[in-house]
Amino acid sequence: MTTIWDRAAAVAADLAATDKIPVHRTGQPGGNSIVLSEFGAFLGNIETYAGGLSGVGIIQATATLLAANKNIATTVTSSNNAFRMPAGSSQLSVCALFNDDAADNLQLFPATGEDIGAGVDAAFTIAPGDWAYFEKKSASTWFLVSGTVT
Repeated sequence: MTTIWDRAAAVAADLAATDKIPVHRTGQPGGNSIVLSEFGAFLGNIETYAGGLSGVGIIQATATLLAANKNIATTVTSSNNAFRMPAGSSQLSVCALFNDDAADNLQLFPATGEDIGAGVDAAFTIAPGDWAYFEKKSASTWFLVSGTVT
């Protein structure tokens, strides 16, 4: 028997591959019925966008907070302006950041006391034109799924 977790994992894989969610209405042909409310908590806020973000500061405490799944940094006024991932306890289960600034690197920090793969409270650097896509692993840990970071 297919569980809700099996279906949610399949939808998450489709979302990562196509940026679309395959949803079939109950009782209609085309495969298993998938009701968003059944796995909404598992996937988090799957379609939130924030563009035109500006980097603030160069340390974790003053970094611009990312509050959407898909974020675009357009203004990085000095090399290594900082952005900060949401807390692992937030409703987000995936988070991506694209550096659309033409000239400057940006730093991406975790929330205080958390880890995004570079170590607790340690940042990754994202160069101009590069991006990073993370998934939540636990309440205090994110892992890098894809992208280019240093």
